Amino acid sequence: GAGKKIGTWIGIVKVNSKNRYEFYINDETGELIGRKDYERDVYSGHENNWCLVNSDTESEIIIEDDSLKAFQKIKMDPLRVANCEIVEGDGYGIYIKYSDVELTFSYENKDGMLSVTGKSSEINNAIPDYPEITITIPKEVTMDSITIQSACGDVSISGIKVGTLNLHTSTGDIKLNKTSYDSAKINSDCGDVTIAEATIKNTTLITSTGDITLDNVQSTKLEIQEGAGDVKATGDFNGKNKITVSTGDILLGCQKDKNQYSYKINCSVGDITVGNVSTEEKASYSNSSAKNQIELINDCGDCEVQFSVDPTKILKNGSASWSKSSSGSEYEDVYSAINEGIQAGLEGFEYGMDGFKEGLQEGLDAMEDALQEITESNSLHFRDN
Repeated sequence: GAGKKIGTWIGIVKVNSKNRYEFYINDETGELIGRKDYERDVYSGHENNWCLVNSDTESEIIIEDDSLKAFQKIKMDPLRVANCEIVEGDGYGIYIKYSDVELTFSYENKDGMLSVTGKSSEINNAIPDYPEITITIPKEVTMDSITIQSACGDVSISGIKVGTLNLHTSTGDIKLNKTSYDSAKINSDCGDVTIAEATIKNTTLITSTGDITLDNVQSTKLEIQEGAGDVKATGDFNGKNKITVSTGDILLGCQKDKNQYSYKINCSVGDITVGNVSTEEKASYSNSSAKNQIELINDCGDCEVQFSVDPTKILKNGSASWSKSSSGSEYEDVYSAINEGIQAGLEGFEYGMDGFKEGLQEGLDAMEDALQEITESNSLHFRDN
């Protein structure tokens, strides 16, 4: 088997039923940068447990089973501290890796539900590497439900179809990529939430502190409650859409045109921009024939809404600028100029500090020309950041 960390390729070799080796290789140079030896944990009574044996200073346990019976539900609750990942795979499997002696993990696959629990006497924030939990599900399988309750750690779900999704993290980021669901309640007390290239329905998304990003989603009925952080959302938004923010900006890019929406926007402290028109405090547009509604409420921050946008470009590179305005005739030239400047800076960096400075200056000049063109043509609306 093989896994991937940033800059590292991990190869796993099982010699027999008692011995296992992990090799860590730099994926750019091919250099062997580390190795770990494991033996079957015969004392725990669990045949899928492995213990690290070639270290005097490190303890590590691996629990792995790549031939689980099919299950329709996943429940990870409670988890004191762990990074959780659910991905597509060749079959039903689970992989757990942890090193803190205060932690204990276990799982059970019974009556169509895979249950995972992780307990500790206390949360140890000094853990160098958070425990890892990875669950694989075969492609084209639709899960009935997924529930994750985690006190500390990130949650990532990629390429999975599920009926009901329930996620709650006290401290940690939540990322959904190319995922679809019929209903979801997602709650993060402290951490960012990102949903990208997903088909989502009946979503309730709540954060206390952290940014929320919806990138190129197909959404039906959406409610977002944000405490402190920005909300950036692009895609095809259908039905009722309500976003409430206490402190932070709201940027909403809708694939449909304005005539397919009714909207109501209220900013207590901040500016409102709809298309190329800016105002303060309140803005509304009533359309009795529209099936889709937008309601934005912001106590302290700006609100911006654009229609008829390309959701694949709107949040590129974290930019809060929109792909095109209603005129948009200069977009390709401006966009190309800015990209050319960025590339010049990056290429110059490869030749040391002098090259970096030269490339950076070239990039700044190109961006200045692009911004001047924007100002003169007035063909784009750019936020000040």
